Amino acid sequence: MTYGKLKKTKKYKKANGTSLSVNGEEPVDEMYYPEELDHLTVIGIGYMANGDLNIDVVCNNWEHRTDVGWVAQG
Repeated sequence: MTYGKLKKTKKYKKANGTSLSVNGEEPVDEMYYPEELDHLTVIGIGYMANGDLNIDVVCNNWEHRTDVGWVAQG
């Protein structure tokens, strides 16, 4: 399932909050990537101690995210 499809599910919409990680790293601020990560594959979903939904996606070129014209590749 892609992250974009997950955002349309009841599980996502009913979550108290969400946390998004890329490649198992520390959570990222989705505000900086509002749609860029939607086509990436979700590799993990779980709940954090505070009830937030924690989502992990895989991105093969995450280290280049600051490059001009970057496009996330899954």
